[in-house]
Amino acid sequence: MDNYTMAKYVNRVYVDMQINETLPQERYEIFIKPNYNTASWRFYNNKHQIVIGEDIFIDMVNNNSEDDKKNYLRSYLYHELAHSIWTEEDLNIIIDVLRTEQYAFEVFNLFEDARIEEKMRLHTKKLFNWNKYENIMEATDPLAILFYIIQSEASKR
Repeated sequence: MDNYTMAKYVNRVYVDMQINETLPQERYEIFIKPNYNTASWRFYNNKHQIVIGEDIFIDMVNNNSEDDKKNYLRSYLYHELAHSIWTEEDLNIIIDVLRTEQYAFEVFNLFEDARIEEKMRLHTKKLFNWNKYENIMEATDPLAILFYIIQSEASKR
């Protein structure tokens, strides 16, 4: 899926969510970034900025149909939009608390991902289906196990 097709689809999903009043009435900028294989969100200059990498499909199992790619892209977008709705906008506040409590940002972010994805599943009545589109490796260390649980979305697997 090329950059233009990704941007067009992301815009359609975003507009649908605005029309359905799924998102707060705030300003958003959504970008498709070349040579980037993940996604991110930040609140900057009084607007939400979401970046989705053009290379997210590299990790996709079997690079399935165009519909599968759209669903995978939607999962990335929903994840970042969930941050925009439920994560503290001022990340410096979070970083200060984490520094005081001596917790790594990566640990916080993993628990935050679990929280916001569950809220988005309840809010939209849709799964992310990470385990359909990615190879989720079983893990042995605690953080990797939590990541596995998050990606599995409570499937029996």
